Amino acid sequence: MALRTLREELIDPAIKKRRGRIVKLMGDGILIEFASVVDAVACGAEMQLSLADGDPGLSKIVFRIGVNLGDVVIDGEDIQGDGVNVAARLETLSEPGGMCISVAVHEQVRDRLAFNFEDAGKQEVKNIDRPVRVWKWSAGNPETDPGASSATRPLRQPVALPLPENLSIAVLAFDNISNDPEQEYFADCVAEDVCTALSRARDPVCDRPQQFV
Repeated sequence: MALRTLREELIDPAIKKRRGRIVKLMGDGILIEFASVVDAVACGAEMQLSLADGDPGLSKIVFRIGVNLGDVVIDGEDIQGDGVNVAARLETLSEPGGMCISVAVHEQVRDRLAFNFEDAGKQEVKNIDRPVRVWKWSAGNPETDPGASSATRPLRQPVALPLPENLSIAVLAFDNISNDPEQEYFADCVAEDVCTALSRARDPVCDRPQQFV
């Protein structure tokens, strides 16, 4: 219900405002196509800022955004190709509540939007044969969000919950049941997201299978 409310009240209106198109839903993720890269980045930042400052019930939901500018292959209503793959990988590099963009995107938006992106350098990403230079931004981070301050951003302190001793968690590969090799990276992204989330816990140990390294 919270996800549905979030879409109805925030995500869908923001996408429509910035002339975006929802290509498809992928579990708890969304692939969105924009005619303008400026609109894409502005939409992502506006959604993250609205979520950070909005309804406390919805603020418990955090998501990450990856934006890339590149060629895609149109397949009916779907889009595929390297441009989509890089965007999916950028999403996995983003902090919760933040956004990562490629250098091609940064070149287009750096003088046109009032959001400060931090250069994260070149990153090796799965299934991409070249390093990708990444720029990152996070809502509420004074380094990247010029509107962030203690007066406008609530302070959130993590709560540590007790866990049993000697607890370990193994994350195995997710299967791509679509029989479409082009969708393989989405299954990889889900597993990587789980590993990233578990790695923030104090006690659990997350074992990454070789295919995620």
